[in-house]
Amino acid sequence: MPGASALLHAMINPQVASYEDVRNGIAPIAPYFASANDRLVVAFGGMALRREMPIFEFFATTSPLDLNKIFIRDLRRTWYHRGLPGICENIDGIAEYLRDLIGMREFRQITFVGSSTGGYAAILFGLLLNATSVIAFVPKTFLNPWQRLRHGDVKTWRQMCRLLMARSAQRKYFDLRSVLESRKSATEFHVHFCADSRLDVLHAEHLRGCANVFLHHHREGGHRLVRKLRDSGELKRILVASLTLDLERSAQRTDPVRMAI
Repeated sequence: MPGASALLHAMINPQVASYEDVRNGIAPIAPYFASANDRLVVAFGGMALRREMPIFEFFATTSPLDLNKIFIRDLRRTWYHRGLPGICENIDGIAEYLRDLIGMREFRQITFVGSSTGGYAAILFGLLLNATSVIAFVPKTFLNPWQRLRHGDVKTWRQMCRLLMARSAQRKYFDLRSVLESRKSATEFHVHFCADSRLDVLHAEHLRGCANVFLHHHREGGHRLVRKLRDSGELKRILVASLTLDLERSAQRTDPVRMAI
């Protein structure tokens, strides 16, 4: 367990927290604005951080692209609906905090990435903050309890009960299809899912037909698709290809990306 003084320091000074602080549960967010270029990648951790570590490890595989980065973890394990400890208490609070943090620099390319719960967050915050693109692996796309029960999606039901009891939970964000259909956005959403996982297919197909949503089908890997893609080298190809395409598009822009209000 992290020491109380280290935890307090990271919570009071989130901008000086490190990736290791986020990984060890000392801090919920760690920004790295070391690069002088105008590209930023924001990575959201999932519910089971150890299993989904490859989504953080991708920074090592894309290091030649010289990226600015932000790591975020849902320490309260409620699909980010209880905010970031010491910073904010709900989804809107996280969006406002990220808007201010990202607004410290002018970026022409902003990519949000996540897997599972992190994929849900990447899609939601990518939309709310007008990101250039989103790469979501096996994301959860609906949190409504009866809808999940009907499909037998009960693996994280303990966390679901915690979410439903949270006063800070914003139900207007429970269904990503409804959120996507309620807003016009130029953001591109790339959803990667696996045919051998019934629930992941359901969640991905829930977004079919939404504007700027592109579904990418993989044959195997299940809910641990990111790990499978990492081990095969496909994760690097997907991320580099997406970031390179975004870079080509951003080169055509004459103004930096503006965070949505």
